[in-house]
Amino acid sequence: CINEEGFREFLKTYLEVDFPSDLCQRLFRSFQNSEPTQEDSTKEVFLKDVSCYFSLLEDGQPRDKLEFAFRLYDRDGNGVLDSSEVDRIIAQMMHAAEYLDWDVSELKPVSPRTLCFNM
Repeated sequence: CINEEGFREFLKTYLEVDFPSDLCQRLFRSFQNSEPTQEDSTKEVFLKDVSCYFSLLEDGQPRDKLEFAFRLYDRDGNGVLDSSEVDRIIAQMMHAAEYLDWDVSELKPVSPRTLCFNM
């Protein structure tokens, strides 16, 4: 996890440009998974989420991007995304969509069902 200052440094290093602080703050908030009541000094984001999203925006083959995202979210490195790892991906996507004021009301009930398999 990185705090807002670490996020700003990551952007500066990764993108090789100095962003205005208000833009950095808005980008940082779009990645946050914490409760809005949490103290500003303790708010953090997952560097994996940030680097994954930025890598998906870069040029490259879709297969390579998917493989990179898979490796980022495969926390235990076993080559399989278990339900908690998929939950993490879905939660981050839902949070980003809500931050962008997208209507996610139809997605919320569907998301848990995507993980249910009948054998």
